[in-house]
Amino acid sequence: MGSGAAGATRTVMAPMRGPGQTVGRASGCGGRRFRIPYAVGQAPPESSVGNTVTALKATPHDGNAIEPAQESSIARRDASGPQARPEGPVSPTGAAAPKPRAPLSAVIITLNAAASLARCLASLALADEIVVVDSGSRDETVAMAGAFGARVIHQPWLGFGPQKQFAVEQARHDWVLCLDADEQVSDGLRAAIETALREPSFRAYRMPRCNRFMGRWLRHGEGYPDWSLRLFDRRIARWSEDPVHEKVVTQAPCGTLTGDLLHESGEDLATYLDKQNRYTTLQAQALYRQGRRAGLSHLVASPLLRFVKFYLVRRGFLDGMPGFVHIAIGCFNSFVKYAKLAALHGER
Repeated sequence: MGSGAAGATRTVMAPMRGPGQTVGRASGCGGRRFRIPYAVGQAPPESSVGNTVTALKATPHDGNAIEPAQESSIARRDASGPQARPEGPVSPTGAAAPKPRAPLSAVIITLNAAASLARCLASLALADEIVVVDSGSRDETVAMAGAFGARVIHQPWLGFGPQKQFAVEQARHDWVLCLDADEQVSDGLRAAIETALREPSFRAYRMPRCNRFMGRWLRHGEGYPDWSLRLFDRRIARWSEDPVHEKVVTQAPCGTLTGDLLHESGEDLATYLDKQNRYTTLQAQALYRQGRRAGLSHLVASPLLRFVKFYLVRRGFLDGMPGFVHIAIGCFNSFVKYAKLAALHGER
């Protein structure tokens, strides 16, 4: 297990790199330099994200609305006397020094992710270590990870849930931040994570994920807020065993962070559809192993209810054509998943 002890820790802070700048190499990566196509960590347009952690009352991670908790009072000395000094460590200027935060490991699983990995890694300057678990990349993924100082571990593919749990177990620290290679930590989310780790009110945190689809950052419907539990103490949470659509499971109450986790895969529509086809196959196979069956009602009702929920109730229509296409594909996926499940029973 990694170190989760409190105390003074070393926080690695790297300067932000602007568009067109390159990243230098670390030892052992062959002298390669990688160009970042644009500034990382910048929140997408229309984002109204803050930079603070919203502390919530203890609640299971079920996505239900929960009330803000009362702010904890902070004891202060009576500063009326001439000898009054701030409590805690004092900086050379006389102001109270920031409280040390818990050390953090960022973990990423990769496979041929060179097209997007540089932006992801550049947004992780807040992490005390970066662990990249690669399942056999043939592009520049491994060299790129080394250039950013990441610790690279080779692990044959186990399925999404088991692969991510394996990565978590390789971390040196108990607090972990789990990202996909095509995700980035925005400036607002970075500040929220720093604040949360100084005085954790919870041991697991979810965050809103903002998806870019067909050239547009989706702000409604199925594409936002797309709540994702990614920051947690691994002693009380773990990734599920699901081969696809994996999730973090925990019995502990979950807090909420402000600031967006940015998801920009960069894949074209044809590639996206190919991936959805693979995902629905994996979903159907998992349902079949559980003994589930699909009837005509599933094929008809599931896509229809999904469209009403995301396009009308959650106002996906406000995202224009990209929003409509994104939701329509999701509805079709529901149909195909159950159709494949019915076919598996028919074939056997």
